[in-house]
Amino acid sequence: HPARVAGMVISNTFIGTPTRTLRWFSAIMGSPLGQWFILQKNGFATWLLSAMLNKPSTSTLQAYARPFPTPASRRGTAVFPVQLLQARTWLEDTEQQLTALSGVPVELIFGLKDPDMGPSVRNTWLNRFPQSGIQL
Repeated sequence: HPARVAGMVISNTFIGTPTRTLRWFSAIMGSPLGQWFILQKNGFATWLLSAMLNKPSTSTLQAYARPFPTPASRRGTAVFPVQLLQARTWLEDTEQQLTALSGVPVELIFGLKDPDMGPSVRNTWLNRFPQSGIQL
C-alpha cells in the first residue's frame, strides 16, 4: 500500500543480496556456537556492538543490552544472522518491489565507521531512491 507511506527514514541497513561481510557474519553468528553466544551471553548487544562502536561508554552498552535481559528476549537478535542467508530470496524480492515506493520522500542515514554499511550499500539505496537526502 504505497499510498499509505508518507515518507521513510532508512538508517544503516541493506537490501537485496547480503555483502560478503554480512554472509561471513551470518555463518559465524548463525552457527550453534554463535547462537549460544547470543542467547546465553547477550553477545549481540554486548560484545558485537562493543566491537563495532568506537570505545562505547558503559552506559551506551547498557542501553543496548538492557532490553534483552533473558535468553528468551534475545531470540530476535539470534534469528537475525540466520535469516540473512535463509531469507536471501525474500530480501532480493523485496529490493525489486521498492520501485512501488519511488515517489515517497526518503532520508538516508549512515554511519561512516560501520564496516558493513560502506559505499556499495549506500549506493544501492541511492540508486533506488535518487531523490533522497543522505546524512553521513
